[in-house]
Amino acid sequence: MARLTYVTSESVTEGHPDKICDRISDAVLDTLLEQDPDSRVAVECLVTTGTVIVSGEVSTEGYADVQRIARQTLKEIGYTNPEFGIDNEDAGVLVSIHEQSPDIARGVDEQGDKDQGAGDQGMMYGFACDETPELMPLPIMLAHRLTRKLAEVRRSGEIEGIGPDGKSQVTVEYHDGKPERVAAVVISTQHLESKTTEDLLVAARNNHIVSLNNISHLSPARQDALCSISTGGGVGGRKFYTNSEESLFEIKRAVMINGIKTLATAPDLVDRTVRVELPKLVAYRKESEMWSEFEKDHAIIFGGFLDLFSKTLAILPSIEIARPPRMADFAYLGEALFMALKIDSGFIRVYDAKRQLAADKALEGSPVAQAVQEFIKSSPGWSGTVGALYEQLSILHNTPSAWPKSPRGLGDQLRVIAPAMEMLGFKIEFDPKRHNDGYHVLLGYIHAPADGSTPSQRSQYSPDNEDSMTYSALSERSEHGEHIELPAGANEGCAQCGGEGCQWCSSSISHRAEGATQ
Repeated sequence: MARLTYVTSESVTEGHPDKICDRISDAVLDTLLEQDPDSRVAVECLVTTGTVIVSGEVSTEGYADVQRIARQTLKEIGYTNPEFGIDNEDAGVLVSIHEQSPDIARGVDEQGDKDQGAGDQGMMYGFACDETPELMPLPIMLAHRLTRKLAEVRRSGEIEGIGPDGKSQVTVEYHDGKPERVAAVVISTQHLESKTTEDLLVAARNNHIVSLNNISHLSPARQDALCSISTGGGVGGRKFYTNSEESLFEIKRAVMINGIKTLATAPDLVDRTVRVELPKLVAYRKESEMWSEFEKDHAIIFGGFLDLFSKTLAILPSIEIARPPRMADFAYLGEALFMALKIDSGFIRVYDAKRQLAADKALEGSPVAQAVQEFIKSSPGWSGTVGALYEQLSILHNTPSAWPKSPRGLGDQLRVIAPAMEMLGFKIEFDPKRHNDGYHVLLGYIHAPADGSTPSQRSQYSPDNEDSMTYSALSERSEHGEHIELPAGANEGCAQCGGEGCQWCSSSISHRAEGATQ
């Protein structure tokens, strides 16, 4: 029977108090050695809430501004917010460093041929093993990788509101001295209380426009909140001094987001977003000059807006859109506005192009979306289990840091990116029925409608639609041996077969239904 043992190792991030103390002490040592290579430095550090204490003894010809070094080290680590317990600007730095003890100096200074001692002594042990490329035990290397990743997502802003102090703990199960599996993982970090959806709704209620300026990252929770604000959301809470009464309010506001990076990545927010690329300024002007000219013309500008708005409202009741997009009210108003301005291109066409551009930009950062697009181009009309797709995509696009860890994870990501992929002409469709070998998925192109309508005007696929291409329409109707009559020209313009018949165009449904009756 195998001998079962468990080994647990812990790793801490750069913001852990132990690491802060090491960094500050090392920085003092480095500063003195740069000036006097013969410096002897025995400096210890203590860090607690709002306070840094540096003490010890040195023998050197150099000088170290310990207060400045301590504050600079805190800043480099990331302690710039007092909410994390200490920050580089307001921390109290107490210094108590004096000359090295004569007793220690006598023990380490060279004196003739006598053996020299050490100012401080310690004992350590260690060993190398073949469990990892670093020749270190597996538990400690896994713990180090977790803390490195934690520091990485904090510095990049990928995860908002987390602080520099964190730690990880990994337990590995060993059978006869060989690592068999990871038995437990613990990871913890400082974090701030981020703004909730309710906080954003309250802020929106008290402003005409929600403006987020110079943003570098939007968390999934904040993107969900912005979706609610832009199309209308409500929040409820218990009234003060009552136990049973509830206070409710609804809010709908325009949202403006300014930033260099692609900020809207959630498909729901992408579908509510109009992306505008602003040209680079080639000539700068003084603000006073700009406002002076604006003051001269603002009455004309405001009057022009009122005239345009009144014309738009007069035209609005006559606007008809065959299949409105998700932001239907916005689309109707935009179409009326284009008619008032006598713009012939039509708002829907321009709006769809903007939505497709936003979807394309959002999917650029998704390894799964990029992999699926390439896979569809090389294997159009693919169908099979999510597990089989996971195996094929993992071989072609093995990026462990961002790749789903299981077929289930891939399925979740496919469902998330499906709406944005559809705007780009790619189809991801799941069979609602679970089979013995798991869930099935279809990948392919969405063929262009014969009437030339834009993506937002395409019909919704449903079992009741004669030219539907959904799994439910195919499986439920063909299983009963029903022959599906298709409208003339339903398969024209199919990007897969050019109208000859394939599993992605309407004619193939008839072909497969006929096969089911034979």
